[in-house]
Amino acid sequence: MRQRRMSDAVVAGAKLWVVGWLLLLLGWGVFGRIGEVALAPGATVAIAPLVRVAGRPPATLDIASATTTARPLSPLGWLIASFDPAESVVPEIVGARSGDPAVLSASQQSEIAALVAACRAVGVRVESMEGQVVRGVLPTSPLRGVVHAGDLVVGVDGVPVPTPAAFASAVAAAVTHTRVTLSLVRSTASGLSRFVSSVTVPSVAGELGLVTSPATAAITPVHLELRLPDADTASSGLAVGLAIADELRPALLARAPRQPIAALAGIDPSGALVAVSGLRQRLLAARVAGIQTVIVATSQIVQARADAAGRMRVLAAATLRGALQLLDRLRPEAAAHSAR
Repeated sequence: MRQRRMSDAVVAGAKLWVVGWLLLLLGWGVFGRIGEVALAPGATVAIAPLVRVAGRPPATLDIASATTTARPLSPLGWLIASFDPAESVVPEIVGARSGDPAVLSASQQSEIAALVAACRAVGVRVESMEGQVVRGVLPTSPLRGVVHAGDLVVGVDGVPVPTPAAFASAVAAAVTHTRVTLSLVRSTASGLSRFVSSVTVPSVAGELGLVTSPATAAITPVHLELRLPDADTASSGLAVGLAIADELRPALLARAPRQPIAALAGIDPSGALVAVSGLRQRLLAARVAGIQTVIVATSQIVQARADAAGRMRVLAAATLRGALQLLDRLRPEAAAHSAR
């Protein structure tokens, strides 16, 4: 009898152990967090009311961008999101939130890119400088006190550094000398100032000790006020560029359709359109808002048409100027499409 009671106790203990582990796994599956988020459709944003070029009449083009929302995932949430056609599971960095330093930096650069691209597209004189913006200066850097966070390095020893690769190459060559000359652009209360600084680099340093990332500075005859949330700016470059162009040269888009059009692409200072993340979710947000025509970057036309599944008219352009030409030719066709 005693042996039987011991056997029953062992069985009961084993059952409790199994139940405990099952509860633990269930809790982890429901409340645990993984390093991915679910992108879902957000809202559409009317861009024209949020963009103002000083001294110009407001834009009349009914252009919108579309946003996404991001929610953290538990393992169970990941499983559910994987089977939801309206959601995409992506690394958490893609769902960065407004206020994050990386988002603020990308937003500022997107604003400059849209302004420069729009000015060039409509023939307004603009000077832009590509380089590497200083995000930080290491304590051991020979440039401490000479270079400050926010400075734009546009040249090293006379060599332009528009890309990270060019900057790395120029720095590697420069630190073999005893002195390095940097061409810098700094933002001041009176505008952008350009200057050259030379500094002695100790032979033991072997590096400049700067934390940098690609950036653009611009000198334009117009002042832009943009009230778009930071998290939306980088993916709304095309929409912002179109709104700026409409304010700078209203006659260019006088024949453009006045029904809402979604512009779902980023932009760089040259005017080239850039693919955006969460395209499927942005298309769905635009469709739910009743928008029937969208413009995307040429690189995403195949994906956009597949995701739209014939429910929306999807157009593509490679540049901002190309998008302006699309809008100029769109009126009769868009009206006919809306009537169907």
